[in-house]
Amino acid sequence: MKISNKTKIFGILGNPLSHTLSPLIHNYLFQEYGLDGIYLVFETQNPDSTLVSLQNLNVQGLSVTIPYKEWAYSVAHKNDETSEWMKAANTLTFQENKILANNTDGYGAVESIKNSGNKILHSNVVVLGSGGSARGIAYSLAKEMKQKKIYISARNKIKSLELVSLLNSTSPGISEYIPVQQIGEVKDDVSLVINTTPLGMKNYDQDILLSEDFFSNNHTLFDIVYNPCHTPLVKLAMKRKAKIILGYEMLVYQAMKQFEIFTSIQVEKKIIEKVKTQVFKILK
Repeated sequence: MKISNKTKIFGILGNPLSHTLSPLIHNYLFQEYGLDGIYLVFETQNPDSTLVSLQNLNVQGLSVTIPYKEWAYSVAHKNDETSEWMKAANTLTFQENKILANNTDGYGAVESIKNSGNKILHSNVVVLGSGGSARGIAYSLAKEMKQKKIYISARNKIKSLELVSLLNSTSPGISEYIPVQQIGEVKDDVSLVINTTPLGMKNYDQDILLSEDFFSNNHTLFDIVYNPCHTPLVKLAMKRKAKIILGYEMLVYQAMKQFEIFTSIQVEKKIIEKVKTQVFKILK
């Protein structure tokens, strides 16, 4: 990869970033489309000072990850509809001394579901979790679904009820809170289960929020944890013959949308499949 004074610089901002796959994805796309661009890692404990330095270097755009998504929203001069609703952003671009913010997490989740080959967006859904990822995914689902229910189930009742209230203010009656202990009561009423919690992530708590008999072959599980691909929850669902959408799909699709924001290029399906293959090889 040749770098010149004309090379456009992009990157990811967060902490820690030792295991990020974003440079692999974006640099592959720059090469695939013959663009003079490079995507770097900017790990920092002080995002404000780092942002000033990056703007001085004429960085064109940033992916933003944990723990700085709320910060990214706060520093932007203009936010897209999703980041405005979430009060969090995962994409920053710089135009004429203005910072523009987007959030592609929800898009990545919905595209993963759409490309799974079935019509589960037309069925009731359980979202496990009430944090930032749950908010983005639930909001994007609410815009796609027609007259269906989004159940929110998490250990934090206050945050869960806040999310339910937000969803119902956007689409009246679309959402309902159900305590984790009672989630089995809706198993026959839902087709899609989305885990937005970090449970099952490498070096994290391996708890499972659902009982062993929750899943059947009528269910689809989408676990957004992508490292490892086969979390304890995924293994349980597979054992019960449920269909599976692996978390790396969301990682890839949200990155495709970021690349489009950065370059105005909509990535072709065949290239998306190539990226998926590369990412899966690394993770499996």
